[in-house]
Amino acid sequence: MMLSALATIWILHLVATVTPGANTVLVMQVAATGMRSAAARAAAGIAAGSTLWAALAVSGVGALFDAFPDVRTAIQAAGGAYLTWLGGKFCLSARTAPDCGIGRHDRAFRVGLLTNLTNPKAVVFFGSIFAAAFPADPPDWLSGAAILIVLLNALSWYGLVAYLFSREPVRSWYSAHSHRLSAAVGVILGGAGLKLVQQACSEMRP
Repeated sequence: MMLSALATIWILHLVATVTPGANTVLVMQVAATGMRSAAARAAAGIAAGSTLWAALAVSGVGALFDAFPDVRTAIQAAGGAYLTWLGGKFCLSARTAPDCGIGRHDRAFRVGLLTNLTNPKAVVFFGSIFAAAFPADPPDWLSGAAILIVLLNALSWYGLVAYLFSREPVRSWYSAHSHRLSAAVGVILGGAGLKLVQQACSEMRP
């Protein structure tokens, strides 16, 4: 029963993780610019964000968001604004020298973390898969094991993306198309941010 619950969480979270989104796009872009260490830091930041969301879901924050939807909406609007700003940085970098749009290497972890934490709906996702897989009164060790699975899934996938896209063939191809790719990444991130802001604004309307 317990092993089945953990296997379900592992599969559902892995599928959600490998599905292309803002997190994967960010790591791809940073790695392809040749900043392998920065890409690794960004991947670690994203994994930390996933782990935090999972821990919050286990602690019942999803229920808190349901009870106080205005809090979730405000966080969603702020997250959307951040993603829109980050997308704008990528678009601006497309007009200059090839860059990943995040600046210094030591900012990569923070950018990865914030990119993951910008969507409070993640806690709803984690709450849903935990509710579907967990028994009615799960032991503490099961919750801890599930959070660990989320961390390992995220580290494995985003670390793999960072490694593959920092390889020389990919970097060579990237250098020839860097401006267009930076613009495309900016549009993807900015579009995701604007969608979050739009959803938040629609939920604020009476």
